[in-house]
Amino acid sequence: MTGFDEKGGACAIAAKRNHLFPRVLLPFCFAVYLIAVLWYTVGKRSVGYYPAHFSLFWSYRLWFEGKQAYGLQILANIAMFTPFGFLFSAIADSRRPRGFVCVFLGGTAFSLLIETTQYVTMRGCFEFDDVCSNTLGALIGILFFLAIRRFMPERLMRAVLLTAGAGTLLICLGVFAFTMDGAPDESAPLSRGLCFQVEDAACGDDGLRLGGVCFWYEQGLTDYTVVLRSTQTGKRYSLQTERGFPRPDVAAYFNRDSLKAGFQAEGFGIDAGEEYEIILDFGLLRFVPTRVYLTLENSPAHVDIHYVPSGVFSPPEAENTDLEKIVSGGVLRVYDPANHVYVYFYDGSLYWIAEEGFAFQKNRATHLELLLWTTETDKLSEKSRAAGKTWDTIAVYFEKNELDGNFGRYRVCAKELKADYPITSIRTGRYANGWVWKADFWPVFSFSP
Repeated sequence: MTGFDEKGGACAIAAKRNHLFPRVLLPFCFAVYLIAVLWYTVGKRSVGYYPAHFSLFWSYRLWFEGKQAYGLQILANIAMFTPFGFLFSAIADSRRPRGFVCVFLGGTAFSLLIETTQYVTMRGCFEFDDVCSNTLGALIGILFFLAIRRFMPERLMRAVLLTAGAGTLLICLGVFAFTMDGAPDESAPLSRGLCFQVEDAACGDDGLRLGGVCFWYEQGLTDYTVVLRSTQTGKRYSLQTERGFPRPDVAAYFNRDSLKAGFQAEGFGIDAGEEYEIILDFGLLRFVPTRVYLTLENSPAHVDIHYVPSGVFSPPEAENTDLEKIVSGGVLRVYDPANHVYVYFYDGSLYWIAEEGFAFQKNRATHLELLLWTTETDKLSEKSRAAGKTWDTIAVYFEKNELDGNFGRYRVCAKELKADYPITSIRTGRYANGWVWKADFWPVFSFSP
């Protein structure tokens, strides 16, 4: 009787152990996987401009044409959803086709949820191709589960499930550790989708007043609030914002019939001497940083608009040199101390100011790339249009365009910005078989009636 009890108790413990993994541990691994995917595809990303691609299989066509980068992206999307099909099938453990159809549709629904969330929150690019790739990955996971259930013994199958669950869990924890270690996510350049410029800034007895231009080239986002975020404390101040003012000069510049692009914002309680970044709040957690900063100065009353946080900016030593007029009269567009370079816009030209430590080529052929985006892609160069690009590429060789003069410890080259179309966005950087460094920014718009 005792032996029977011991055997029965051992069987009961074994039965509980056998059910513990599929009923508790496997769903836990699946839940962590879902959270990790949402974090990786949405949560860790910064708000930016991500143009949607609603055409079907466009990335697959480019892959088959030989552009391997798109193939890698497609394979990554397939691999990311393979655990969805496998783990969800293992949890459901259905013996009927209807159960696997539900798993398949669940993968499609989860992918659509991710793409829609990316689109609404501006934290990713909506692509039907991604949904197709993700769904294919889920299907591969389902087929893999069906194969091991059919051809493997039950005991070996449990070992495979345990390995798959544990492996997925470790990968997910690695994703969290990698993306939460302070490494910033590179957001898509806002300058390609959003036109923003402060034209007037003043502070008086009636508070702070800002005026300028703000509109999206493609997205129909018109409701926003101008917000100031203190760079010291992080505290935010919402300004009373009036938007949608007709701007015929802006419409003429971009060759549009009409454009309600003007805005006015005002508010009180802004501390003098404190620096603020201008942020646009479009709702739904879509806080768009503009990289435009302001500081209120008391004596005399003045609003200083600048484009790099003052706490990290060290201006060029320009006094009593030919740099003085460029630095004092121009607008800083790029500040990259890691690569020892400044880029200013002055009198219709871009000026690259290189300090000691800038990586010049030994053969005096330092290649600086200049990319110009526009909304009027039909006016791009024939070479760009033939390649299906939405930008023109201009090669600038530093030594060839270097200026003579008294620039102190700096070397300077310049390139006039000329185009037969309205420039909406600019990228520059040093190029040597790939980008050594790069920066995207808005041009300095000169709107006129």
